[in-house]
Amino acid sequence: MRSDYSAFTGRFRSLTDGEKRRETAARIGVTPSYVTGLRQGTHRPSRRLLETIVRSYGLDRAGWFALAGYEGQAAPAPEGTDPDARNQFADGIILLAAIYGDDLELKHTDLPAQSETPQQVRDRLVALARRAQEKRDRRRGIRGGAKKPPRLQRQAA
Repeated sequence: MRSDYSAFTGRFRSLTDGEKRRETAARIGVTPSYVTGLRQGTHRPSRRLLETIVRSYGLDRAGWFALAGYEGQAAPAPEGTDPDARNQFADGIILLAAIYGDDLELKHTDLPAQSETPQQVRDRLVALARRAQEKRDRRRGIRGGAKKPPRLQRQAA
């Protein structure tokens, strides 16, 4: 069955070649391991995921649906979705990954629901940033999160 969408696999690999798996995953709303499956051809994207990929990268819709074996079957946008909120989340995750690196831990429950508003997405990103900062503080031995590291504290005269 791999031959049905092998053209998609090669093009997707080329499209995401300069990105880290985590960045691609955040951008399209899947896990990093699923991105690996898409790149290796072991996972076939659903129509809805393909729609997200097309929208996220600004691709030719009909061409990419044909590559994935869905010729003439482009999915309509799901009801009640806010693509700006999903894109905002993807952009936010990429930024947080750049800031926190390995201290940022994403779980499948961290991904926003299709119906979330931009404000709910911002709240979700703030919670992720707090969790990553707390992990970084624990790793560095800073307790409470509000204290500054000793080298940055003001010296008493």
